[in-house]
Amino acid sequence: MLGSYWDGTVEMPGMAIGMKELTLVPAVMYGRSGPSRDVDVAATILAQRPELSDIIVTHRFPLDAAAEAFAVAADRSAGAIKVVLEP
Repeated sequence: MLGSYWDGTVEMPGMAIGMKELTLVPAVMYGRSGPSRDVDVAATILAQRPELSDIIVTHRFPLDAAAEAFAVAADRSAGAIKVVLEP
């Protein structure tokens, strides 16, 4: 995910998260190297050169295959660079 933005509260299925003993690790933002945030630089480059996403995104999965997508992302032998979940 290049980025996600929302305002207000995000509802989470607390009981399901607890029962499955899931761990959520949020990130506030990408780093900043110079006057621009890294995520802004990446978005600009991808907008100018969309063909780069074909190199960076090595695996795509439908949303209902999220477990498999996360397994591939965690398995170094799979050769994943970026794994994308598509709605």
